[in-house]
Amino acid sequence: MAISGLHIGLAALFGWLVARGAQFFLPARAIGVGLPLLFCWLCAAGYVALSGANFPAQRGLLALTLWSVVRLRGMTQSPWQILLWCVALILITDPLAVLSNSLWLSCTAVAALIFFFQWAPLPERCRRGWRWCGVRWLHLQGGMTLLLLPMQCLLFHGGNPLALAANVWAVPLVSFITTPLILTAIVTGGQRWLSAQLWRMADLSLEGVMAPLAPLQQGWLTLPGQGLVFSAVSWLGIIIWRFGWWRRYPMTLGVLAVLMLLSFRSPGTNAPRWRLDMLDVGHGLAVSIERDGTV
Repeated sequence: MAISGLHIGLAALFGWLVARGAQFFLPARAIGVGLPLLFCWLCAAGYVALSGANFPAQRGLLALTLWSVVRLRGMTQSPWQILLWCVALILITDPLAVLSNSLWLSCTAVAALIFFFQWAPLPERCRRGWRWCGVRWLHLQGGMTLLLLPMQCLLFHGGNPLALAANVWAVPLVSFITTPLILTAIVTGGQRWLSAQLWRMADLSLEGVMAPLAPLQQGWLTLPGQGLVFSAVSWLGIIIWRFGWWRRYPMTLGVLAVLMLLSFRSPGTNAPRWRLDMLDVGHGLAVSIERDGTV
């Protein structure tokens, strides 16, 4: 079962809401932040354990633990400070995590969220009320799609312009329908009939999620090496818009845009003369060396 920081956060949110609801029946002197924090951490830890406690899940739990300690001690820290502390804690406990693509993707995604909500927030009236939930969700996914382009280009050498539509459709359905059904099916494993029905419903929900996504796979675009520089415009563009540099320095920005477009000119053939492929078949390795098309 795949797991992400978003799902760990949802499990923690569920524990927090349950504990806060239970405090309604307690006397005022017994109400504090400690019980909800403890219960949300326990729910998240249980979720991580049910998923198999893989390394990305453990890193998410470490970050939640640090955030809980900060809240429990009443410390006032900026989101950037908490993010840097989380990265430091993860690298102290698992130094080789720096070689993991999942760590870079997760940290870049969190940094993108902080940056986007601070530098390109929605108008005040759109931040409240249920009727603006769709706008807020589109704003969040749009920012993530835009600001993760450099990391996608660096790791996967391309991107899909239709990823925004896929995320807007799939993420809430998998997070709020499929994942709770799977967890409930695991917890109720002793009741075979009930567990089987829950697994069946989870399977049906995934079929419904994946059905409209198949055509979107055709939108993948392989970007050249210069695409990494061009994709960084998403971050730079927000800064230029926020500081109003497009009004103050139009000529400078125009020259910069022309230089970036010229960088996409084809330099001729870039086919490598040498190529090395390593083949891993599980119980052995093989290395294929190719020069000018000859192995």
